[in-house]
Amino acid sequence: MTSGIAGSMRHRVTLMGEATTQGAGGRMILTSPIIADVWASMGELSSTKTQRGDKQFLGDVVAFETWFQPEYAATRLIQFGPNRYKVQSVSKKGQITPTIEFQTVSI
Repeated sequence: MTSGIAGSMRHRVTLMGEATTQGAGGRMILTSPIIADVWASMGELSSTKTQRGDKQFLGDVVAFETWFQPEYAATRLIQFGPNRYKVQSVSKKGQITPTIEFQTVSI
């Protein structure tokens, strides 16, 4: 993945966290509050197979990279167009102009 090159950050993505709130009747509901809408670079790393019930799904492993902000480390989901990605790992790169990279899997 190309680190720190602004020209490669041409995909508009939404970074989201995860929070549990109490809904109607006292039920706990998992929500995805928006952290930020950012420009990011995107690169497919590989494809993986997952099994849900009796069906197999092909989930893409994708890396997203954007400029570093401390609050972005709380990202748990990334929305890109109609696709949603679950964050598997987060890493900070660079010193002078740091970026943050999210390794994700399609859900």
